[in-house]
Amino acid sequence: MSSELDDFVESLQEKIIEETRRSYGEKVIERWMNPRFMERIADADGYSMIRGVCGDSMEFFLVFESERVSKAAFMTDGCGSTTACGSVAAEMAFGKG
Repeated sequence: MSSELDDFVESLQEKIIEETRRSYGEKVIERWMNPRFMERIADADGYSMIRGVCGDSMEFFLVFESERVSKAAFMTDGCGSTTACGSVAAEMAFGKG
């Protein structure tokens, strides 16, 4: 049996997802809920970390082969839109030199 708090949290989460869907669209929801390339790469050739004005941090990891990005990944402690942006940025890095 679920508690009132569980019901409240579930209802609030559904409202947040629906508002995000209206504001940003289905592609952002997909990247937020199922981000691609979200991992730390221990032996990365390139690394960067940034903290936004909102307090979110974003880390990027790159692996190079033949002077091109062969693997890219990110980690964040940020919100859904930050997660979606990290996922897209990592994907866009593949193959760049």
